[in-house]
Amino acid sequence: NIAGGAGAYFYTYIMGDMTLMSGVSLVSMTTALVGIFLGPILANRFGKKPIFVMAIVVSILFSALRLIDVRSMLLIYISTVAGGVAGGCIAPLTTSIQADNTTYVQYKTGKRAEAAIASLTSFITKVAQGLGGAIPGYVLAATGFVTGSVAQPESINTGIILCVLILPIILTSAGVILFGTQYTLDKKAVEEMHTAIAARSNK
Repeated sequence: NIAGGAGAYFYTYIMGDMTLMSGVSLVSMTTALVGIFLGPILANRFGKKPIFVMAIVVSILFSALRLIDVRSMLLIYISTVAGGVAGGCIAPLTTSIQADNTTYVQYKTGKRAEAAIASLTSFITKVAQGLGGAIPGYVLAATGFVTGSVAQPESINTGIILCVLILPIILTSAGVILFGTQYTLDKKAVEEMHTAIAARSNK
């Protein structure tokens, strides 16, 4: 959300051509469709957790690749293709992992809690969107952005790159480390939960 909030500033002030953003967005949406199709297939074979983590790591690595030359359209497109496929994989898996969390609650408590988990997920998402939209504004203000001015100081380039690449890489890396090390519902654990719940129902 931070990167998305600063995207228009990146193409306007660093690339110097806002129209480039439309081509990149089109590539991102198109490749995301590939990921949406591919994600569940890979998850069914290898498990949701490893594919989810792998997709996030791919997204991080190819975003970091852009730091070699932030103005390189070649690197932008390579990163967009990889990130689009990875993001497409993540989208359906997020919903599926939420379903596993519901199963986990049922496994632990004997009660289903779809509404509570869905509401909590929605709340967290909205908080993230709000923070992600606000942070670029504060960062740009801190680096000298002048509202309403066509000419901007060079210092805002640092703020824009911080928002488009560096902060998302840092925060996403922290998130994937937390998820990878603390989330325990791998393929085997999910299968065991379903077996246990089915056994209870048959009693």
